[in-house]
Amino acid sequence: MNFIFTWTTLYFKRLMQKRFFLLSLALIPLTALLLAHSVKNTEKAIHIYVSAPTTCSQETKELLTELSDSNSSSNLVSFHVVETEAELIQAVKNGDAISGFMLPENLNKAMYAYARTKSPCINVYLSDESSAKITEELIFSKVYHPLCFALLDNHFAETEGVYATKELRKRFEEMELKDTFFNFRYADGTENKSLTKGDTNYMLLPIRGITAIFILLSTMTGALCWYEDKQNKLFLWLPKKMARNISVLYIALPLLLSCMFGILTFQLSGLNIFTKNELLCLFLYVFAAYSFVKVLLEFCPKQRIFTTLIPAIFTGSLLFAPVFIDLTQKYSIVNILAHATPVYYYLTCLHSNEGKINLLIFSSLLICMAYVRNLAIGKPKFSNI
Repeated sequence: MNFIFTWTTLYFKRLMQKRFFLLSLALIPLTALLLAHSVKNTEKAIHIYVSAPTTCSQETKELLTELSDSNSSSNLVSFHVVETEAELIQAVKNGDAISGFMLPENLNKAMYAYARTKSPCINVYLSDESSAKITEELIFSKVYHPLCFALLDNHFAETEGVYATKELRKRFEEMELKDTFFNFRYADGTENKSLTKGDTNYMLLPIRGITAIFILLSTMTGALCWYEDKQNKLFLWLPKKMARNISVLYIALPLLLSCMFGILTFQLSGLNIFTKNELLCLFLYVFAAYSFVKVLLEFCPKQRIFTTLIPAIFTGSLLFAPVFIDLTQKYSIVNILAHATPVYYYLTCLHSNEGKINLLIFSSLLICMAYVRNLAIGKPKFSNI
């Protein structure tokens, strides 16, 4: 036992001296951290200018603030708040804005006036008539909820002779729909919690697949160390029982280290990894990554062959597994090749029990292949596991 501990300590120190391995460990969580707190590109597809009188009411100021804050959650539309109506009109004339909206001084009173007389309360300046309906819907979506209450309140006043009470207003605000109106789901029916949340950072959606590839590549780093020590005949002086079991460390230690940094990456990206489903899927993927690298060690007796496969496995995992885009439904050949990568099974097992079973079967088949390979070449059972 002391011998195993000493060997593990020495191997861990060797890993800590490999700069590129340490860089890869830190790179993925650092990338997630930067993306989670980065300001997205301000060059938007649509520019809209808004303005209001300097003496505007609190409701109007809140709408201006809401429009300005929405820039951080959308890369399609950019709202610009200017001080005067003249600046707004000039921006539309110069082509800096596709449209300009001049808000009323008191938005609340303007909406109640609209409820009574249906008279327009927001002036719109356009540079392109074809964009009128698009920009109109964008602004209308921001005032829709309070406008509905103004229409309801005016109906009470006309039919009952009194306006709605504060309790009714509070109840109406509590029932505001917003993003909860839509419930995003995967094709298998499970809920897509990342998109259901209103504050989703879409730049972080591929981070799960990228982290899975990173864990697999880190595991293969341990296999390279195993090849190096094997070529240096470091295992010859070990007792046979030790020699049969010591190679577990070469795969397991970098695998566990990469998993720790992977969990950190998930936490930084806002994914709740500490749930039963997430932990189960991660455990199954760790087993699959180990089994996958173990089979490569068994069928690649030379380091040169193993090293040649690394870029192919990396590229195949990116293309065939649904990391950025799912091509398995469009191309049948991609669907076939995807089933050879553990990353594909991990990403699919997150949303169904069938996927978890498939991942377990995939890992078990790999272990069986390693066992059969050992028997075929006459080695002791699980000699290199």
